[in-house]
Amino acid sequence: MTLKRSSDIYFIREDENSFKYSYSYVLLNFFIGWWGLPWGPIYTIGALYNHIIGGKDITQAVLSELIQNDPEADTSTYNINVENNQTYNIPTN
Repeated sequence: MTLKRSSDIYFIREDENSFKYSYSYVLLNFFIGWWGLPWGPIYTIGALYNHIIGGKDITQAVLSELIQNDPEADTSTYNINVENNQTYNIPTN
């Protein structure tokens, strides 16, 4: 059987490495992912590549969802650089 699922969303700081969140998925994919035929090997290679490059950056999607659905959220205090050079400042508390 072949499954293709995403992991939870993790907040990765600028100076932090994402590998500590993905090493268990890398090991699981490496040892078990190949056996699901016909898509297992194809999905495994893609998943391993995604883990190695650090996963998907969904910062913009999360911020967009937050801005759209939480009018009380003060996104001006978030410190995140996004594609349109807009900066959000994340409180460190």
